[in-house]
Amino acid sequence: MKFKLLLPLLFILFFSEAYSENKFDEALKKAYDNVVNSIKKTDKSIKKKFSLKNLNDSLRISKSSIRNSLDTQRFRLGQLVEKSATWADGLFGEIDPESYQNHSYITLGTYYDWSKNGVNEVNIRFRSRVHLPILKKKFKLVVTSTSESLFKEDISGTNDDFNELDNNGNNDNTFTSALGWTLKQTKKLFIDLKVGLKFDIPLEPYVKTQLIRHFKINPTWTFDFEQNLFSIINDETGSTTAFSFSKRLSDNRLVKQRTYGIISDLRDFEWSHGYSYFQNLGSTRAYSISADINGVTEPRFRQESYRVGAHYRQSFFRPWLFLYCSPALIFPRSENWNGVTQVRIGVDAIISTRSL
Repeated sequence: MKFKLLLPLLFILFFSEAYSENKFDEALKKAYDNVVNSIKKTDKSIKKKFSLKNLNDSLRISKSSIRNSLDTQRFRLGQLVEKSATWADGLFGEIDPESYQNHSYITLGTYYDWSKNGVNEVNIRFRSRVHLPILKKKFKLVVTSTSESLFKEDISGTNDDFNELDNNGNNDNTFTSALGWTLKQTKKLFIDLKVGLKFDIPLEPYVKTQLIRHFKINPTWTFDFEQNLFSIINDETGSTTAFSFSKRLSDNRLVKQRTYGIISDLRDFEWSHGYSYFQNLGSTRAYSISADINGVTEPRFRQESYRVGAHYRQSFFRPWLFLYCSPALIFPRSENWNGVTQVRIGVDAIISTRSL
């Protein structure tokens, strides 16, 4: 009798246990499916986050922020330069805010020089031009780093101090500061006077006058005559003379022949004769190639060196950042006419409020 009473209870208990196990299996399967789906979603999210497209978008945003930051810092520094110049100019007269313009700027840069004869160094390149138009319409302050040949110009006609190594591959940089007055400036005539200081040991004051006369031969040919008189106090006094013929082949191409000479109380007459070709490759790139002969007249008229060189310059990342490279090959008499290779690689940043 008791056994018959236990059978229903065992039947109920058996089916309840089976029902519980079934529910447990379903719950376990559901939990497993949730984990798998979560892993799949996470995997998709990671792939999406680190996809090439998103990576490019992130880099693009990063580059844009860097550009904006650099432009902002440049503008602030340019404002500081112009405000300082405006304040200094205001000491000499009243400034009209509506018509007053100040175009002061700073060029900062660095370059690496390498030469086969042992030159291997990094230098800083610095130049500033501070305009004070109230003191005098064409008055300016120029501070620059330049080579020891302060009045000996590069006949390639670049006029930008890129080839500061002399014809033997040597380099001796110093800084100069000068006050300059443009006494006369027309399309045909330019007369300039500079009174400055060469930062050397000891300090060397100097005076330099420059006269440039332009002659238009025809629509494409131009003849330029240039005369400089200079005196470095307690050091050197002399003059330089140069003349050149230029032909414009097109709006962006120019060829030039230039002859240059210098004589002073410390040196005999030295001369250079060379040819150059210039070409702009758009608004951000340009290059030039040049070849010249350099010589002396004492103890007799003779060549001292031959030189061929090139110069390439282009903006990068921002319109006011410039990268340049200037390789050259020199054959000096002092090296028994063996070739001396020299290379200059540098970067310039033009700090100003104006766009380039």
